[in-house]
Amino acid sequence: FVPNFQLFQKGDVNGAKEQKVYTFLKNACPPVAEEFGNPKNLFWEPLRNHDIKWNFEKFLVGPDGVAVMRW
Repeated sequence: FVPNFQLFQKGDVNGAKEQKVYTFLKNACPPVAEEFGNPKNLFWEPLRNHDIKWNFEKFLVGPDGVAVMRW
């Protein structure tokens, strides 16, 4: 399979090196859950309540660039 669209590189969504767009999105919407699970399975620091806790977490952004919802 050869994609016919531009591919991006992986980036951090949590921790000290998180991408600024995720900082913006996480600050705009309340967290989905309060608990983190087992801290031994987490590999980023610092841990914050608004961190993305699962790879299926989504953000809905309106056409004006405002984050509307997080789930």
